Amino acid sequence: VGLGEYARVTPKVKDIVFVATLKVMLKPLVEQIPGFAAAAVALKSPPIIKYRLDFGVLPAGASTIITAPILSFVDMLVNQVIVGMLLWPKRITVPLLSWDGVMPANDPVVDLEVERLNGRQQGVIKVHIIQAKELKSYDTLTGKSDPFVEIFTTPDHREKTRVLSNNLNPQWNETKYLPVLEKDTVLRVEVFDYDAVNVASFTSLRDSAMMKGSKEFMGRCAVPLSQFIKEEGLEEEIWLPLGKGDWTNLEGPGLGEGFIRLGLQYRAVENIAGEEILKAERGLLLVGVIRCYDIGSDKTSSYVQVKLTGGKDTRKETFKTATIAKNASPRWSQNNKFTLYDVSSQDHLVVNVYEPSLGVDTDLGSQTIAVSEIIASRQVSRWTDDEQAGYVYDTFSLHGSKSGRIELEIEFLPYW
Repeated sequence: VGLGEYARVTPKVKDIVFVATLKVMLKPLVEQIPGFAAAAVALKSPPIIKYRLDFGVLPAGASTIITAPILSFVDMLVNQVIVGMLLWPKRITVPLLSWDGVMPANDPVVDLEVERLNGRQQGVIKVHIIQAKELKSYDTLTGKSDPFVEIFTTPDHREKTRVLSNNLNPQWNETKYLPVLEKDTVLRVEVFDYDAVNVASFTSLRDSAMMKGSKEFMGRCAVPLSQFIKEEGLEEEIWLPLGKGDWTNLEGPGLGEGFIRLGLQYRAVENIAGEEILKAERGLLLVGVIRCYDIGSDKTSSYVQVKLTGGKDTRKETFKTATIAKNASPRWSQNNKFTLYDVSSQDHLVVNVYEPSLGVDTDLGSQTIAVSEIIASRQVSRWTDDEQAGYVYDTFSLHGSKSGRIELEIEFLPYW
């Protein structure tokens, strides 16, 4: 971190303490040494991470000004990036019997079990965010707050409510839908106060866009979903206390920051009827990028981009696989499955294959699929061997490519 021409600060990380419970899965069992085809590792719960930054000798009177933005950036890096990669149900899977550097064996049965180890959506949780009460005031001028709610089951996506201004007992009455990857999934809920301009942002490493429309943390709670999964289909309303404790607290986030009222209902994928899918107007779209064929030469590197177009909303969010180097028929088995939210039956799924370059990436081909066609599709699922509505597992030609093709697995799960 430079300080003009007069000084330079080089912070050192010291006294690191990392306390966590790891979840390790060794599957599937095989006859070859070491006896299993892959290993998956995840953090069972948010870890306790403590450390100290040593800034050395700082200019007189400049300590807080210099250290505050650096501490903010490092905290964000540790909690959002590193933990986000490993917090269950997210995980890292390592193939141990690799034949092509990706999958563990040239055996469809073993390959499918390794994909299952990576995690597959088990169902959907419907969350009715009803109201909150007894929230604290975070605006000294009005004595009120401008609260909104964020909820998530995986660290890579949050659903948000609208902001209700000047209200300590807000009623949102909004319904959101989130994926459930495992039976021990936890729904995490956080309440924030919306700030048109957050003064704290000026002392952090955020750009001007972040300073406009920021947020201040008000309270959180965690809801284990195992009971709702056992009582599938039953919709239950509950009041939950909000606290400011960390997710790592054994007793939970705590009390004293008000209460929030939620309505929860779980549906398993296999129990969502085909007729319900065919009549759906909106839902979740699960897209898995499996493989490309003949997209270039053995020197071609490539990645796949997935996005939605069409409908009333402009979709800015895009998803990308990792880049696989020097392979004319690359295959992905890590971070290759994407969940698209609030998808309309009028939308279109657009899949592009690119070769990265220093300038503009080279387009190697594309495919556009109407969501209505996905909804109308009926195929046998490779996971259950049963026919499933709203399911596609196929190889598609890439437009703009001489002979390139892409293998995709797509599922549509309706809102209800």
